[in-house]
Amino acid sequence: MDLSKVDDAAVRLAKLAKIRYKILALEGYRGNVRQALQSLEDAKRTYKVAHGSYTGSWQGDTRRAYEEMALELNHTGNRAYHTGEELLRALNREISRLHSEERALK
Repeated sequence: MDLSKVDDAAVRLAKLAKIRYKILALEGYRGNVRQALQSLEDAKRTYKVAHGSYTGSWQGDTRRAYEEMALELNHTGNRAYHTGEELLRALNREISRLHSEERALK
């Protein structure tokens, strides 16, 4: 039995295991990001319903303060959404790269 071949096979299997572990971790993280983006969308829908139901009669300082807050919330929500989408794209690229490494080792 050629020990160098056994050694090479063991190294290859260890590398494959490490890559698969990374893929699983990144896929889990990607799922969490997707869930967070869905929660953000759900919160935006709830906010829009509340906005339509309760703010129509607000006037004066109350209305101005609300409009400022609503604008900031909308801006923050958009930033969070775009950041989440960028993160998903980066995760997808890294997962694809790791799958390529995995195929090369098989």
